[in-house]
Amino acid sequence: MKYSRFLCLLLALAACRGPLGQEDPEPTAVETVKADLLDVVFQKDGSAKNMSGSPVALSVVPGPGLMTYYNEDLGRYVAHFNAVPGESISDGYYVARYKDAADVRNGLADGHSLELVCRFDGPDNPALEIKPFSSMQSGGTGFLLTQTSGELTFLPNVSTTGASNWTWTRSGVKPEAGRFYHVVGVWNKEKGTSSVYVDGVLKATVPAKGEFVFPNSKNIYWFCIGGDAGSMTEAAWCGDVAVARIYNDVLQADEIRALYEASGVASARKAGFFIRDIAFSPYCYVPACYRYHIHGNGFRPGDQVVLNAGDGTFGLDTEVGSGEVKAVIPATVPTGTCTLLLRRGEESYPLGTARLTVGAAGKTIETRLVAHRGVHTGGIPENSLASLAKAREIGAWGSEFDLWISADNVIYINHDGTIDGKNIQFSTSADLASVRLSNGESLPTLETYLDKVCEDDRLVPVIEIKTHQERARNTRCVDDAVAMVKSKHLDDRAVWIAFDLDNCKRVHELLPGAMVQYLNGDRSPAELKALGIMGVDYQTGLVDAALVEKAHSLGMEVNVWTIKTVSEAHKFMALGCDILTTDIPEEILALLETEWVTAD
Repeated sequence: MKYSRFLCLLLALAACRGPLGQEDPEPTAVETVKADLLDVVFQKDGSAKNMSGSPVALSVVPGPGLMTYYNEDLGRYVAHFNAVPGESISDGYYVARYKDAADVRNGLADGHSLELVCRFDGPDNPALEIKPFSSMQSGGTGFLLTQTSGELTFLPNVSTTGASNWTWTRSGVKPEAGRFYHVVGVWNKEKGTSSVYVDGVLKATVPAKGEFVFPNSKNIYWFCIGGDAGSMTEAAWCGDVAVARIYNDVLQADEIRALYEASGVASARKAGFFIRDIAFSPYCYVPACYRYHIHGNGFRPGDQVVLNAGDGTFGLDTEVGSGEVKAVIPATVPTGTCTLLLRRGEESYPLGTARLTVGAAGKTIETRLVAHRGVHTGGIPENSLASLAKAREIGAWGSEFDLWISADNVIYINHDGTIDGKNIQFSTSADLASVRLSNGESLPTLETYLDKVCEDDRLVPVIEIKTHQERARNTRCVDDAVAMVKSKHLDDRAVWIAFDLDNCKRVHELLPGAMVQYLNGDRSPAELKALGIMGVDYQTGLVDAALVEKAHSLGMEVNVWTIKTVSEAHKFMALGCDILTTDIPEEILALLETEWVTAD
């Protein structure tokens, strides 16, 4: 089609000036500012992207308490965090690492602005700080809910001396549970001030003269979304984060007001209900048509669990009980990662993320628990008689302890080779007689330990032979330990473990029917079975579904160490591990005693 010259000219003018030749409108305040250091956009699959163009590396540490969902009021995917407010967490957060981004570090140092859209779902925890978006370890910047008052606060670290100096910029606003807020913090280096805005309104400005103080280690040059960055991720958030941005610019009041108006917060609906204390198995084998249990507080009759997996959405047959719901998993649910929501009328509440393996009925997993070095919580020293007694008291299946043989052939219990400056394998029992544990106990011997084991006809001693410097000392330790275990009539109950393969082989030679488990992780199940070693006892990072399946096909047991979180325990239970060796035995024991999947 051809156009006349007049029409072409008119189209050109329209393209330059807008509809019907009008001049382009002036850019809005939102369009004039750019989150050029970090602009987090959450994705449907739980990941997130940094849209700022900066080299900040953005990643996710997935966990059952983290999921994303589409919020229609805000017109974007939102990250939801189901953590216990203020506590330390090992998963379920995002990492925005700026360690290798010099321009970002410079941008923070010469004055910056942070923007956050968040919703706190409570409950309050006045004893702890709670942080949705922060990088604060002895320096840095970010937002938090303060201890005691629980008010939204911007907290840059600015100092005239170079020492850590927090600038508490308190808004006076304690967030109402379930309501979205738009929060902006501005550190103006040139003016020496720090300001905080909530929902487009200036709430406070305080003096903040000096230089920006970064966190005390470059390894901690990262922002956490869902908690606080640090050597441990702490101050966990509970609720939603929709926007997390960092600007190199010192934003002005009109720009902040425009950002608020563009955010959708003003018209966003408040959450109508909450489900708290949520617990479910995040890694779980579920026979088709079995009931998947979700524990928590706040369920009501008529609630329905909705499961999203792949491209499908499944409204599950849901039974509401006391402190839990049971949802029937149909055979049509694909194996893989899914998100779980609770629907009540027209509203839904995000529950979290799980990886479900849906299969045939008949698969049973009976996981046992070993207290690693006994139960050493509440001030009880590890490998002590008290730690063994506590393992018996809580009902652990087994209690693990470590053996060293002294220069005069007395076997002692201790994890490290030295204690109080004395090297056990080169010390005599006279040298070690003065050693005291933190609770006043003497350094226990194997004989005293086994005498205590004999007081319980159920507890399994899990005996680790430590690797001595000389082969002869290894052999002597094994031989004497086996002889003592036999003398106490515990040989049909004890489990033996060692990093040294020769130690494992020696135990098998002396006790052919004993359960011996190899720790080092460098041999296949088939190689171990050929040596008569019928147990794989490997570190968490070395245990996967293939290893468990191979070991079980050979009639072997799989033990995994050292479980430090409930989430890890769920994962290795779902893999079918026979034994979990853990530093948190009381928590894991409660986990093992809870129903997660049932046939009815």
